[in-house]
This record gives sequence, C-alpha cells and structure tokens, in this order.
Amino acid sequence: MLASWFYEWPKTTTPKVPRCYRLLNEELFVEHYEAWLDADNQNVGDLKALLQPYPADEMQVHLVDPKVGNVRNDEPSLVEPFPNSA
Repeated sequence: MLASWFYEWPKTTTPKVPRCYRLLNEELFVEHYEAWLDADNQNVGDLKALLQPYPADEMQVHLVDPKVGNVRNDEPSLVEPFPNSA
C-alpha cells in the first residue's frame, strides 16, 4: 500500500482514540513503484519481496480527533495531533 499516513484504533484505549501514523520518508517506496504497479508481473516471489514492514523509526505517531472515524468528516485537520494527546 502506498500512502503518506494511516490510522489505527488501539483496542487498549477507552474511549477509543485513533492514532495517526505519518510516513516520514516516502522515498523508500519510489524504487518499487514500477514493480508494484506492473500488472504483468505475476512472479509471486518478486511481489512478496515488496511486502516489507515500513521502518518504525521513519514514522511519526500521534493521537488524532475521534471524529476521524466518521466518514462524514473530511477535513485536513483530522491528521493533526489531537489537543488532548500531549
């Protein structure tokens, strides 16, 4: 999956407060774009090799507003740190 960030809802928090994981170095994916998007590439071994965990030290993590869990909310501020997360 090529993305700049993703959300996670930890099961350990009550109420559930989502976390935003921002990928700090998107360049890590650039070298794999063509192979990932090549519809003719049917080599399972080559494709599995692309499925590597993103380095944890290359991510920024913070809590975000629980409104992010509602599809009706679509605003850039939802990826910003939640005021109560400090």
